[in-house]
Amino acid sequence: MNHPITIYRVFFLAKILVTFFLRLNNVIAQQEQFASLYNSTNCGGNPISNMTTEVTYLITDYLPGVSYRVEGLWTIELCRENYLTCYLREVRSGKLDENCYQLIPERENYTRFLFTRFGDVNQVKTELTFFSEPEFKGERFLVDERGREYKEPIEAQSYFFTGQNVWEILKVRNETEGTCLNDTLGGSEYGFTVNPRTRMQVGAVRFECRERIRSTTGRPSSGNRLGLSETIFGLLLAVSCASVKFR
Repeated sequence: MNHPITIYRVFFLAKILVTFFLRLNNVIAQQEQFASLYNSTNCGGNPISNMTTEVTYLITDYLPGVSYRVEGLWTIELCRENYLTCYLREVRSGKLDENCYQLIPERENYTRFLFTRFGDVNQVKTELTFFSEPEFKGERFLVDERGREYKEPIEAQSYFFTGQNVWEILKVRNETEGTCLNDTLGGSEYGFTVNPRTRMQVGAVRFECRERIRSTTGRPSSGNRLGLSETIFGLLLAVSCASVKFR
């Protein structure tokens, strides 16, 4: 004998669970970048400013020392009023709840903080960016999932990329074997893999790597992690079994 009310409740619960996992996956996989500035040296109290893109903040006599947190990848500079001269540059990358940095001005006439965000706002885009100078300065060379070849190899002195991605770097464009750059996210669905100081010749870049190529940075890309579709399938299977039980 069927129990339509009980079966209806089971499928209603399944619908709620699927909706929950869809929303949870969206939150996990797309964490918006931002930085918070505090009028204290320990990130205490409410932020005096929240930033999601490049922004400046005026230092006053009431701010002898401040602190900040970042989500994503940012540089923080202390500059003169015209922003042409900066004596401090800090590169910060991480999760908001894992960091707090002090920033204490030490020179007169340097009255502007300059916060600059790097990469896409959600930290998941399939892109790799090289820079001709350390600490993400100089000329930029952007690569997406289509890869890229350079007629004349470039010299990269810093780079970053986002998401759970793996890239193959070739010293010259007709080279058959290259070097893998694996993400260092430790299983997180979003975030940055960064190297602010390096020196490497780049003739070509390919998205993903062949298994026979030795990994030189980060961890190998995980192939046994359950995805959202597998999780939903498991939920629906469990609900189906439960509904049969009530027949």
